[in-house]
Amino acid sequence: MRHLFVLGFSDYRRISQSLALHESTTTHIRNAQKYISVVKGGTLDDFLATSLNKKKEEVQKQRNIVMRIIDIIKMLSKQALPFRGHRNESAYTLDNDTLNHGNFLATVQLMAKYDPIMTAHVSSVQYKSEQRLKRLENQGKTESKGRSGLVTYLSKTTINTLIQIMKNMIQEIISYEVCNAKYYSIQVDSAQDNTSIDQFSIIIRYVFKGIICERLLSVVPSNDGTGQGLFNLLSQTLEHHKIDPRKCLSDSTDGAASYHRQYKGLQSKLADVGDHHVHIWCYLMY
Repeated sequence: MRHLFVLGFSDYRRISQSLALHESTTTHIRNAQKYISVVKGGTLDDFLATSLNKKKEEVQKQRNIVMRIIDIIKMLSKQALPFRGHRNESAYTLDNDTLNHGNFLATVQLMAKYDPIMTAHVSSVQYKSEQRLKRLENQGKTESKGRSGLVTYLSKTTINTLIQIMKNMIQEIISYEVCNAKYYSIQVDSAQDNTSIDQFSIIIRYVFKGIICERLLSVVPSNDGTGQGLFNLLSQTLEHHKIDPRKCLSDSTDGAASYHRQYKGLQSKLADVGDHHVHIWCYLMY
């Protein structure tokens, strides 16, 4: 509401609605509390200490919520379960157990039944979403979703952002371990997704602190299915993660010509850049 109550206000026909909306904002409530505290005779040091403590409490509260959201993401990912449902993702419907909200929101609902932090968060999100929906309906904007514009940590955008952050952290750990192991081998394959784009999967094997490790490093779209094209894509991906392609001692692929061909296949390109490179035909993928 900065543009209304700082720069000026002239729409007096809607002054009651605008004041009510402004008085419900976090900024107004916080500043009103500060004013009351000063009026009651508290010193500036007391006021600053109280404000700082409240800020720390709010930050810790938000961290606790995000930690639970991350744990839900990790659980669903480990079990290879889809996150979203086909519909019923609006926050104002979260108290309706008869609806199928999808695995992510259903897990949030379940946790909210037993965890006080999630109980308070879901209740707050649902209430704010309901109030926003009512305002939109009064304005004739029935097509808008009830959660839009609210900080809930439950939206698909937030979840995708958290997944991307977690993916980057995992890849950084894999890169660190491979670089410390020095040498490694790879297994690659590609398959089309539902948009008919080839997705190139790169699995990397190495020994770290005496333990044999096998990790999925990346899945990247492939626009060139030739041996040279796949080699370029593989090299770019490895170098992006600070992994030296010359340290690859062996590769494992199926019998596709783009992989297996003696002179123009991926395995021949890898042999050209790495000493003593060994190609292993993966018969399980034949």
